[in-house]
Amino acid sequence: MLRKISTSLKGAARLADRRHRPRDLVLPGLKDAAEIAYDAHGIPFISAWSQPDLFEVQGFACATDRLFQLIYLKHVAAGRIAELFGDRPVEWRDLSIHFRDKTLVDLDYFLRCLGLARAASESLKALSRDSVLALEAYARGVNAAIDDQKRRGLPPEFVLLGLTPEPWSPVDSVSILKLLAFQLNYSWRNILMLDHLSTPPPRISEWGIEVTPRTQEVIDRALAKSPSARYGSATA
Repeated sequence: MLRKISTSLKGAARLADRRHRPRDLVLPGLKDAAEIAYDAHGIPFISAWSQPDLFEVQGFACATDRLFQLIYLKHVAAGRIAELFGDRPVEWRDLSIHFRDKTLVDLDYFLRCLGLARAASESLKALSRDSVLALEAYARGVNAAIDDQKRRGLPPEFVLLGLTPEPWSPVDSVSILKLLAFQLNYSWRNILMLDHLSTPPPRISEWGIEVTPRTQEVIDRALAKSPSARYGSATA
């Protein structure tokens, strides 16, 4: 069943980038009419008669304003960043010293080994029926916005990159949740460092640590006194 969604802009001023509002749209799957009301600052307020309709309209509103961000995060979670920007150097200072001198292909390899998208697929199977229905409704809304923007003209990021957005799925939403959780978890950096320490490289500088000769003497003395033979010795 197709139902209409109306968008309106409340407040004294209309934003220049909201000139397409108000208008009526038809979204697939809506059981009743719904409304997105935008205030003078462009903040959406959604009214719907059921949760599935609410989540579908939310997906539409989110993708209408943030489509490239959604598609970008989808590619990041799946280890597909290089598809967007090519094999260019990683801004490692924003991530970890472990990515110094690495490229986006290396980062994609790391993310695919991490398996956020695979974990999202498994998590989706364990979710409650209500949660799955909500994610499916949200995906319908995102895809409706994608179709709408294809007709009206995609955002400039897609034009510059020559990119056509792929259909959205519930797995994509769960993947982004896992990506955000990973980004908020700083222990993975410690895990990588501990892995380095368990099998130390022959040169301290390979850890990303630059040492003076005096500091190296201190390190050598400390290693010589260490009761753990598995750390061996290291040189700068």
